Formats: sequence, structure tokens, C-alpha cells
Amino acid sequence: MDNHLPHLNGIVVGVDGSVHSTQAATIAATMAAAEHRTLHLVHAIAPLDAYYWIRTPAGVGYESPLHKGASAELTALTHLLREQHPELTVDSHIVLGDARDILSDLSEDAHLVVVGTRGRGMFGPSHVGSVALHLTRHALCPVMVVRPGEHAPEGNGVVAGIDDTERSLPVLEHAFDAASRQGASLTILHSDWLLGPVVSEAGFVPVLDTDEDEVRRLVAEESAGLREKYPDVPVDVVVGHHSAEIELLKHAEGKDLIVVGARSHGAVGEFLLQSVATQVVQQASCPVVVVPNRRR
Repeated sequence: MDNHLPHLNGIVVGVDGSVHSTQAATIAATMAAAEHRTLHLVHAIAPLDAYYWIRTPAGVGYESPLHKGASAELTALTHLLREQHPELTVDSHIVLGDARDILSDLSEDAHLVVVGTRGRGMFGPSHVGSVALHLTRHALCPVMVVRPGEHAPEGNGVVAGIDDTERSLPVLEHAFDAASRQGASLTILHSDWLLGPVVSEAGFVPVLDTDEDEVRRLVAEESAGLREKYPDVPVDVVVGHHSAEIELLKHAEGKDLIVVGARSHGAVGEFLLQSVATQVVQQASCPVVVVPNRRR
């Protein structure tokens, strides 16, 4: 069991033997193989669970049933992924600690962290687990959250949700790259449903910015360099008139991927953007990538 992991700079997948994490690993393996990256399978065991030991059948030493089970699951999953992608480099690690902390730490060097919506737990598949939500808020690299039943991208399109600041550039960079790799189109969505300065008894009052031409101009300026870098990606700019999460979920129907930002500047912007990312992750019918503004 590894108490300290080396720097992992490929694609990191949090696995625990659940259907969710197995599906996440399958999609991550397809991406890693296509991008010629190493796939790292990471299984975290909580400290209290790790120290439940039993005597081995041979009567020599002791072993943790959870460690033994995790090792068997990782071996089987690694074998399956290598059968599907013979050229793929896969390694696996069993780590002592909280999965949220471990995967957050690994995100400092990882290209991408991939997790299922939830692991082995008491709630149904409509609920998003604490590990996934924690990572979308605290990871230092992009995080992909995958639901069971989802398959590898099929070229049906990518949707990117942005605001009109320079902090949207990391979201656009990831979205353009994903669309190019998938041979898909990109929909850039900007919602003009903004937080107004007025607070009523019902809460915040939304104010609409209806200057669509200005919004399209700003988006065109912001994405100009990426359009040149990825000339193969057809781009459509959409200005939505409802809340960002509603617009993203609507335009993502039938698509392969949603890309959103994790953080914004300012306390109010930070709260709103995190809220959008959380709601999209909880309700989307396709994988969601949450991109931080920058690495710390």
C-alpha cells in the first residue's frame, strides 16, 4: 500500500470497484490511449478501514481484506483496459487516506482527473458523491465526472459554458482540444442571465444583458487564437436567456461533453460559478469537465 504517491502527470482515475468508477476508467482509458498518455488507477482506502486485518490462510502474517479486494479489482480492471487498448500504459496504486484529499493532491501534476458520479454508497445514481463534488471545487487540473451508462465520445459535439472574462480561456482551450480530438463541433454558450444588484424578499433579482452582438464580439475576440489553432472545429456561439445551468443542460442534450469553469473572481462570482458547475455535474446526461481558472 502506498502512503505517498509520486507525481503523476498523465490521466488519473479514482477507482473503488463501483460501476461508476469502472465506467470512468473505461472512458479515461480511451482518452489516454488516443492522447498517448499514461493512465493511473488510484484506489484510496480510509485509514480506519485499512487497519482491519485478518490472519492469512497460510498462517504467516496478516492482511487487510479491503487491501486484498482492492488489489484484485485493480488487477482485473488493468487487464481489461490493456485488452481494450494494447498500446496503453496503465499503472495502479492503492493509497492510504481520504480519496478527496489524495485526488486533490494528485491534481497538481495530473493532466486530467476522472471520477464517477459516486462510488459505493447508500444513494442512487442521481446523487453525486462527495469525492466528485470536492474535486470540482478544489482540483488544480480539469476534472471529468462520468455517470454510469455513458460511453466514449462519438463525435456528437462539445458544449462550453463561458462568461465574458479572460478567465474563460482555460475552458475554451479544453473545449476546443476535446472537440478537435473527437472530430466534433463546439457550441460556445454565454448566458446573459446575470446577477443584478437588487435583492428582494425572494432573493437575488436577475438582470438581462440583451446586447447579443456585443457578447458575440467578445466571444469571437476571446476565441480567435483557438479558432486559428483548431481550424477543423466548427464553432457555434449561442447567447442564452435563462440561467447558465438551464442553458447548458438544454444545449448539451445529445452531446458528448460539457466543459465549464470552476471558479471566478470575486465572492459573488465564485459562488455563482461553483453553483453552476455543481448543478450541471448533478444533472447532466453526458460527462462534464470542470476546469479551474489556473493552477495555483
